[in-house]
Amino acid sequence: MNNVLLHFIFGLLGTVAYCYLFHIPKRYYLSCGLIGGVGWLIYVLILNCGLGDTFAGLISTVFVALASRIASVYMECPSTVFLYPGILPIIPGGSIYETVYFIVANDTSAALMKGLTAIKITVAMVIGIVIIYEIPQRYIAKLRRHGN
Repeated sequence: MNNVLLHFIFGLLGTVAYCYLFHIPKRYYLSCGLIGGVGWLIYVLILNCGLGDTFAGLISTVFVALASRIASVYMECPSTVFLYPGILPIIPGGSIYETVYFIVANDTSAALMKGLTAIKITVAMVIGIVIIYEIPQRYIAKLRRHGN
C-alpha cells in the first residue's frame, strides 16, 4: 500500500514539475498532477499484475486522454493542457535510454529488444490517444450537462 502511494505521489510531482517548466497556468497544476499521478499508478498496477508494459501503456494512456478531455470541459481550456503533462510519466524514456546505452556498448541484440519495447509502448500510447480523441466532443460535453 505504501509503495502504491509513493508511485502516485511521484507521478503527481513529476507531472506538476513538467507544468512548471513549460509555464502551464498554475490553476491547472492540481488537475494535471492528479491525471498524471493516477495515470502512472494505473501503469504500475497493470505492470505488477503481469499484463505487460504495452498493455499497461495502452490502458493508462486511455485513462489520461479521457481524463484530459473531461477536465478540459470542466475547466474550459484545451485538453492538451492536461494531456501533455499527464502522459509524461508513461513515456518509455528508460527503454529509450537503455536502447542507446546498448547501442554504444555494441550489444545489438539487447539494443534491438529494448528498442522494440519502447516502440511497442509508444505505439500503444498513440492508439490509446486516438481511441479517446475519436469520441466526438458533443459526447464529452454532455458529461458536464449531466453533472450540473
